Amino acid sequence: TVVLREVAPTEQRVSFHTDARSTKITELTRHNWVALHFHSRRLGVQMRMAGRAEFASDEHRRSAWQSLHEGAKITYAQREVPGAKISDPTQLLLDTASTTEDGYPNFVLVHVSIASIDWLELKRCGHRRALLIYQSDGEHTATWLAP
Repeated sequence: TVVLREVAPTEQRVSFHTDARSTKITELTRHNWVALHFHSRRLGVQMRMAGRAEFASDEHRRSAWQSLHEGAKITYAQREVPGAKISDPTQLLLDTASTTEDGYPNFVLVHVSIASIDWLELKRCGHRRALLIYQSDGEHTATWLAP
């Protein structure tokens, strides 16, 4: 599960943040082909994007870190590894001695170069679905599909 953090349409890229200690990092290191699913109830749209994930450069990572609000930064400073079993949710309250910079080593910015988008628009009067395939030169093909 990720939160979409940036969309760069001209670069056919989306980005998300994660914790370096999460299982996602191990999985992405082994195999960087990913599929991301997004849903907007307000727009009535679902999208599945597939592409290659790569870890951002130190420069982009630092810039993304600096754009986070302090509450987001401090979550990366928690002592427990994401997904670890805990007996009490209040045990994750951070030490008051923790600073936001303590979380920076755990912060990872991941860029996904989109290879395809399976787009589905949900409407009462009839759904529409399309598949977009992107080539490395930036060109794409679009095909209508049965929903």
